[in-house]
Amino acid sequence: MIFSVRILMLFLVRTDQASAGAYGTLDNLPYVDGIELAAVQDTSFYSDIGGCCCSYGRLWLLYGTSLPPQEALGLFARQLSASGWIAEGKQYETDRSFVRGAYEFIDLGYGGTGGNVWEWGKHPDYLAAENNYPHLIDAQIDYILPNRNVCWGQ
Repeated sequence: MIFSVRILMLFLVRTDQASAGAYGTLDNLPYVDGIELAAVQDTSFYSDIGGCCCSYGRLWLLYGTSLPPQEALGLFARQLSASGWIAEGKQYETDRSFVRGAYEFIDLGYGGTGGNVWEWGKHPDYLAAENNYPHLIDAQIDYILPNRNVCWGQ
């Protein structure tokens, strides 16, 4: 029993480290003129799905903008690329994904309701952002420990 409690404590510590990494990623995202951070939710977690012993620092972000959403997404994507982020997977008109280093992932999009984390557009922070800005860009930051390759099975 003591062994399993110690392992659980190690996973909790690593999940806290992953969460701190996600906030570090957020703090270092490029500034994009005309796009403002409106809300953040932290849903960091531990998982053994896709790889053993993975901790995900996960932040859900809402950005508000008066720019047309296509333009805002394009500007944000270009700023990420200029900051060393690499486009990951298929890039869609309404959704773009990027990776950086061994731990970081970000997905940007528009046109949805933010999914379950924002209670399908009914969460108070989502409603406030929607009320304060004509358009929203939603984003997900993952900071993954021990690293993306292990946890994503790459």
